[in-house]
Amino acid sequence: MTTASDHEEKVLRYRVGQRVVHATLAISFLMLLFTGLMILWPPMAGLAAGGTSGIIHRVGAILFMAVPILYLIVDRRGAKELLVESFTYDKDDLAWFKHMGQYFLGHAVGMPPQGRLNAGQKLHHAGVVITSATVVISGIFMWYAKGSLGATGLAMAATIHDLSML
Repeated sequence: MTTASDHEEKVLRYRVGQRVVHATLAISFLMLLFTGLMILWPPMAGLAAGGTSGIIHRVGAILFMAVPILYLIVDRRGAKELLVESFTYDKDDLAWFKHMGQYFLGHAVGMPPQGRLNAGQKLHHAGVVITSATVVISGIFMWYAKGSLGATGLAMAATIHDLSML
């Protein structure tokens, strides 16, 4: 384990509130993942007996939707900074992508300068935001509008929902 010496500048990457949001989202994601697999995947279907997994799935879904909204309310500035940074790329980010192989192989010498997040982390954050939105929107359709979607609409919503979780 490496630690910064007393003379090195430490960069606070995520504030406490952001770490709490991350942990809560991770817990709700795991709830959704495992209960979704119980509902969808035959080898785990036996664990879904009695409808408890569906209830846990909905509780996880409510957490998954509520936490980012609360984060936007409680730390509007931090949320905005993270979103803007995750979707803003410059020439140094493009150069980072060109050299990311070196980075992943542990040869990060001479990498272009980066801010709080490197280009790969920005891309990951942006992908999480986009796929989370598609999971939430498709899940709302499946939860509240499945009767009016028809078979094709429900199949589309389920496909989008499932693919977004990959």
